[in-house]
Amino acid sequence: MITEDRTETIEFLASPVTHGGATVERIETHASMVFVTGPRAFKLKRAVRYDYLDFMTQNLANEREFATTTLGIQYFINPVTRIICNYEWRRMKVSNPDAIAAGAARDNALAIAANLGDRASLQLTWSF
Repeated sequence: MITEDRTETIEFLASPVTHGGATVERIETHASMVFVTGPRAFKLKRAVRYDYLDFMTQNLANEREFATTTLGIQYFINPVTRIICNYEWRRMKVSNPDAIAAGAARDNALAIAANLGDRASLQLTWSF
């Protein structure tokens, strides 16, 4: 999920005028944009949040670490019907609890992290 509008920054880095008239090649990944011009490259990290990647905050009190490991199995009942079963082990850690002011905010963050549970899912898919 992308959360910020960085249009001005992207236009600035993509402009040949910024780099002395040199051609700029733009390469996009799921987590960043790289602007390559001659021997130099400029990397702009996207403001994204995935279970394994979070560049949304610069505030230590808001940092959390998430990790999810999934085990899944699928069984084809017939050529058009299948059943899928997944189990997810989920972990969350409050990276810097001391950066959060003492009181309800810190207690809530630690309680949420301690109670994030594993998840099981069952899906029946029928193609017609």
